[in-house]
Amino acid sequence: MVSVFLILTMFAGMAMASSSSGSSKKDDSSSDSKVTSDKDNDTEDTTKKETEETTTTETTPEDNGTVEIIESGYSIGKLLNSPYCYWGVVYKNTSTTHSYNFTKINVTAYDKDGDVIATDSQTMSLIRPGETIAFGDGAFDLNDEKPDKVEFEIDPGDEDSIFGALTEAGGVAVSELELSQVKDKTKKKGYPVFTGKITNNSENDTSLVAISVILKKDGKIVGGTVSYVRDLNAGSTKAFEVKSLHKFKYDSFEVYAYDWL
Repeated sequence: MVSVFLILTMFAGMAMASSSSGSSKKDDSSSDSKVTSDKDNDTEDTTKKETEETTTTETTPEDNGTVEIIESGYSIGKLLNSPYCYWGVVYKNTSTTHSYNFTKINVTAYDKDGDVIATDSQTMSLIRPGETIAFGDGAFDLNDEKPDKVEFEIDPGDEDSIFGALTEAGGVAVSELELSQVKDKTKKKGYPVFTGKITNNSENDTSLVAISVILKKDGKIVGGTVSYVRDLNAGSTKAFEVKSLHKFKYDSFEVYAYDWL
């Protein structure tokens, strides 16, 4: 929070001096932080009154928000007898004013000596101010090695890009997508399967919505999967099914839906 104090001191005449100080107020009706300084200046002399011009200063502090990973995790499995790293990430746009497009998630696996074993990346869709979304379908070949550690980084991408501004105006916000009747249909020792319904509560049609499932074991992300619903028009509801081709060991799951612009 940036607070601005303006102190004006005025001397009027030889016999009398007065001073006034501004008060700082935060405007809670907006997502922007705004500090307004109001100043009242009344100076009176016994022989004359002088009116001094007063000013009101509005200051909008810089928004230091960006796109940040709030949760990430992985597990090691096999695909066609080769070791694979399965991963998932949950991230948030902490900005109150800016959207980001083409956000890129980067994943790197290292051996015990700190050398790179393999890498993976995923470019994401538009994320609006304050939104949280996830990607749970990451998987990459470890080149027959077992990693000592796996690190996650995120590149915010384009801030307020022309493409982002255009799609945001006609897109669907996360808060306008409603998930219902979500069920885990996975059979014992089977491949994960999730079903449910999604409703577009906005006034805009969307050609593609991503539904990403994050899988957890003991509170930690072990991977996930993703599917897409096409042509979800304004006010409509459609059924969905999300499947994984990997048999994860998990005890809980989270489902995220977002416009895939």
